[in-house]
Amino acid sequence: MGKKQDIYATLVRFFGTSKWKFQTSEEQRAVTLVFDGTNGPWTTHVKAFDDDQQVGVYGILPFTIEPEKRIAAAELITRANFGLVIGNFEMDFADGEVRYKTSIDVEGDRLSDVLLLQLVAANLSIVDTYLPAFLALAARTITPSDALALVE
Repeated sequence: MGKKQDIYATLVRFFGTSKWKFQTSEEQRAVTLVFDGTNGPWTTHVKAFDDDQQVGVYGILPFTIEPEKRIAAAELITRANFGLVIGNFEMDFADGEVRYKTSIDVEGDRLSDVLLLQLVAANLSIVDTYLPAFLALAARTITPSDALALVE
């Protein structure tokens, strides 16, 4: 097997040539951007796992789910994930953080700009699409299926 790619360096170079405003953290091996979508802004972390030759893109919703709504949010996540091909929503039950994760393993190959763009674009698109469903669930009394019906 050949030399491992410096995934973090690839991320920094890629975002440096993009239109997105971003910050880097060599310590965390991540690039962070705030994306202002059609349905609101949120933070996205693009993290390099150099040793494993993997990239994870995490679109983090701009609010947390209150404890009393976390079971309903878990149902919404399960319903939404069922139809998604690339990536998945996940929630930290401890603090109510919800994020959408897309990822790729390029071991034995390389991370190209095309693959990275597809990975990030898919993440941004799904978060923007489903953000109103999570906002509705968090802000008012609505069933998970009704929240999902707002966006699908």
